[in-house]
Amino acid sequence: MTMKRGKSSTEKKTAESIATQFGNAVEEAEFLALKMGFQALKKSEGKDKISCADNRKLLGSVNIDDDCRQAYPNSSRWDYLVGISQGNKPVAHYIEVHTANSREVSRLKKKLRWLKDFVAAQEKLHMLDAKYYWVASGRIKIPSHTPQYRALVALRKQGLTGPVKSLTLL
Repeated sequence: MTMKRGKSSTEKKTAESIATQFGNAVEEAEFLALKMGFQALKKSEGKDKISCADNRKLLGSVNIDDDCRQAYPNSSRWDYLVGISQGNKPVAHYIEVHTANSREVSRLKKKLRWLKDFVAAQEKLHMLDAKYYWVASGRIKIPSHTPQYRALVALRKQGLTGPVKSLTLL
């Protein structure tokens, strides 16, 4: 008969230090406020489209758009940051929930540029490994024969994943 064992004290300390590292990076970033789990994600803005394969790896979430609205009122702000423990480090998953049609590709380009500039100015946040996602708020309609599709391909070369109908963070 085999018995399940709990996490060792070393595993618990590693998990705590990963969470602390992510929490400190968010805390030291301008304007951002860390929330538990997926609490920063709004139901009306894609919360039902985003999940985590293992909720024990979830480090928290940030509503970048709301948190930065007052400081950057006229900017094309990104929506969310979700921290996930991957391996022995925190990974920042930046998620934009947005209409996915040809007219919106240039808007996503502006948002991604704003996000990367904002993160680059944050002492600890920019040190985290980062992934970027575009989650479609509805249907995806960007025909492959259009200039907008070619622009999307260029965004993908910059690290953007999407648009996707739903997102499960691993």
